[in-house]
Amino acid sequence: MSKKPKRARTARRETDRAVERHLENATKLVALERGGAPDRPLELASASQVEPDASGFTCPACGGTVRVEDHEAARHGAETLRVARVICRQCHRPWTRYYRLAGALSN
Repeated sequence: MSKKPKRARTARRETDRAVERHLENATKLVALERGGAPDRPLELASASQVEPDASGFTCPACGGTVRVEDHEAARHGAETLRVARVICRQCHRPWTRYYRLAGALSN
């Protein structure tokens, strides 16, 4: 006796759960790499390099290009970091990149 075929709704839900797991894993990996969290900022020489570097970031969720929405200096613990907020042009997911300027003092 052969197995009963899956209903379309069941197959769709399984696919949706797999996509959600992929996005969770991608988000966790981004947080672990350089620039993905305030405790792991990328090191740059000047603030003028933040936006070009952030716009070169590839969306981990879909592989699309991003555009820089915001770039600001923000306090994280005892140091001031540059924070670039980017949004994927394809899937519209927001991502945040963290940068430390090489010549910046940690006041």
